Amino acid sequence: MKKYKRVSAYIFILINIVCWGIALPIVKPALSVTTPFRYLLYRFILAGFLSLPFIIHYWPRIQKKAKTLAIIFGVELIGTTLSLSLLYFGLRLTTSVEANLIGSGSPLFLTLMSIIFLHEREERHEWIGLFLAFLSTAMIVVLPLLSQGKFPGSFSFLGNMFIIAQNITSSLYFLLAKKYYHNLPKVFATSISYFVGIATFTCLSFLEA
Repeated sequence: MKKYKRVSAYIFILINIVCWGIALPIVKPALSVTTPFRYLLYRFILAGFLSLPFIIHYWPRIQKKAKTLAIIFGVELIGTTLSLSLLYFGLRLTTSVEANLIGSGSPLFLTLMSIIFLHEREERHEWIGLFLAFLSTAMIVVLPLLSQGKFPGSFSFLGNMFIIAQNITSSLYFLLAKKYYHNLPKVFATSISYFVGIATFTCLSFLEA
């Protein structure tokens, strides 16, 4: 059963990576006509509107739990505002190909942080996979420094570092969500994240004026 759960987790993470892989090449051209914070604001306004039925449904169960709401807001500030800001600024600087390749290394950071903070155990073949993932991710990150203009495209070391920072913050978010969202309706927490995004990206978008 434990092995089945682990395989299921890997499958869901892979699906998430595929979804991000499809999304980033679509987002990249949009950043040439708008700013990262404003794009995220438009995105969360739409998502927030669509999530209202879930909030209305779950609100009576959660509204009196001020501490729970505070935890959700705090965790979503990391997973929504900070993580997505780093991702979109990195995507603005580097290519969507590099952003996708580096972003696919997110499970590497999540696994390492789970080992350190949750004391989870990995098998030998998984350690080998982690090492290979780390090596390939590191090579992609430093490619702009090694290429010295030999390859076409807007490779950016700074942009790649933004994506790495996003991998780390998103991994931290998943650890916190695993700890604090265990007994919460996941759809409710996700719906709240949209309104956290609306509030924070509205404020941050004024800084881009």
